[in-house]
Amino acid sequence: MGLGLDDGGYSGYGGYAGGGGDGAGGGLDIDFMLAVSSDEKLLRRLNEFDGAETVSTSGKGTDAKWRLNNEEAVGVLKGLAGV
Repeated sequence: MGLGLDDGGYSGYGGYAGGGGDGAGGGLDIDFMLAVSSDEKLLRRLNEFDGAETVSTSGKGTDAKWRLNNEEAVGVLKGLAGV
């Protein structure tokens, strides 16, 4: 299903892919997740999901799969979004 967008639960930036379920994914079947954050605890937990790609912007030691300078994050995300 991808990102669960066809459920109507996506509300853009800062939103969430809603739904019921047990709180772990909201009952959605997600194939891919991209998390870009400086919250190392969050990134460590998200790495437990299959299909998760985690990107750290903290500049610290990290369990994230990728690292990105804080200053470059907006440009890279714009490129991914095709803006």
